[in-house]
Amino acid sequence: MNFETSEMDCEEFSEHRKAQVYQTLERAPYVYLSGLTGVGKSQFVEKGCVEHQIFKEKNDLLEWAQARPFNNEFLILFFDEANLANSEWMGFEGMFALRPYVFVEGQLFELTRNHKVIFAGNPAQYGDDRKIPKLIQRHGLSIVFEPLSPAFIFHKMIYPMIGERYAYQIGPIVLEMYQFLLDHSKSMLLVTPRQIETICLMFLANYEQDLEELSYSVAEVFQFYCHEVFESCLSKNNYQIFANRFPKPNRPYLNYRKIKDNIVNGDFLVTESRQEVIEKILDFLSLQGGLNRLVIEGEPGIGKSDLTLKLLKAKYEEHLEFVYMSASLSLSEKKALLFQAFDLGQIVFTDEINSSVFFEQMLNSLLDNKHPDEKGRAPYQPGFKLIGTQNGIQLAGRNLESPALKSRSMYICLPKYTPEEVFSIAVSMGVDTFYASALETAYAESKASFRQVLNWINNAYIPQEINHECSFFWGLSSQTVEESIEDFDMSQDDTESIEGLGLHLDWRI
Repeated sequence: MNFETSEMDCEEFSEHRKAQVYQTLERAPYVYLSGLTGVGKSQFVEKGCVEHQIFKEKNDLLEWAQARPFNNEFLILFFDEANLANSEWMGFEGMFALRPYVFVEGQLFELTRNHKVIFAGNPAQYGDDRKIPKLIQRHGLSIVFEPLSPAFIFHKMIYPMIGERYAYQIGPIVLEMYQFLLDHSKSMLLVTPRQIETICLMFLANYEQDLEELSYSVAEVFQFYCHEVFESCLSKNNYQIFANRFPKPNRPYLNYRKIKDNIVNGDFLVTESRQEVIEKILDFLSLQGGLNRLVIEGEPGIGKSDLTLKLLKAKYEEHLEFVYMSASLSLSEKKALLFQAFDLGQIVFTDEINSSVFFEQMLNSLLDNKHPDEKGRAPYQPGFKLIGTQNGIQLAGRNLESPALKSRSMYICLPKYTPEEVFSIAVSMGVDTFYASALETAYAESKASFRQVLNWINNAYIPQEINHECSFFWGLSSQTVEESIEDFDMSQDDTESIEGLGLHLDWRI
């Protein structure tokens, strides 16, 4: 991108989009904006049509029908995710009549030629019941939005957020990354404006400490957070292609230390494999905007839920900033809880997030900071986030997420503990090194899962106080360590849940 002409290029891009849409609306009552998630369909209506009156969704339908134009403005009724809604939109067929009309709640309303509808939708291959509505099939009037240009990304997003002091220092590298990911995008965009916004917010939340305490360059810090976001949003294969082209810098500083100390001084050990995960979760919690859904993935029984809860409790001492949403709640109860948390600016935590049933259109709206039932208004308090754990989708009852939902999310993979870490955890829990070494061997040889190891320690390895000194004896002394592990608790369900854990919750990290 040529920075000398980039501002002009940005305006040309915006004006071209506006001309496409307005020319269609001059001759037709509606236009259907199609395109991959992240090409700016909703953003165009909300920020590019400010000279017209904008009405949103069915909640504004009556107000729109009764409205009358002023100074030849358009009266635009906007429906986002139009091909996800359970509607063929044939109720707007009357807009093609010589005297345009629409029925609202059984009553006929005559419309003016300035009444217009803008539908926006993702490709039908995104799944989750997406289809091309009959109205669109019959009349067409579709415009395909291409990805936002690098000039637009820089002047409409990066520069306003970062400011002149740093924007031109980080502009070249981030726009080179942006264009690289666009060039490798096929069925879905590999980079979206939400991700760029998230990178900027992470940079702003941390750059003063990064730059002043450790003397990192602006470009190095920003490039690190590019990797932080893209690693959590791209597939492993796509991220590897990206990382081969743009090597990942070292983390500028370790912002997990204070929280880590709180945990260590509490009741469990943070091992090496958990440190990077902790850092990433804390980076996510530092955000005020951008991507606000985090999914922590991993095998059953390795402590996904417990680690996340410990971090939330350590970071938010009053525990008022987050709430737990049980997977067993009904859909209406989940909806009520999410709406309340949305307006209170709370973090919602749930386990087994990919086995929970949600209306995606509602969830997408909340993740865009728009209330789905109240004209898309903003929350009363900012800060809403959704954090969930999930096992693999190959397990029964797990749902495959759509590209639209994925584009609003970050993903962190929690690895299995190494055998050496199992040894360290066992010793930290008071197990003698002889038995801890046996546990390490049994775990390494896949004779026991991590959950079985913890259950075995908690229930079979019994502390006894003898002569006022703390010593331990093995409760199943007639068996070898390996045999007792294999015999102990093998019938228990290995599905992870934080419910009913009781005292074990403090140890299962």
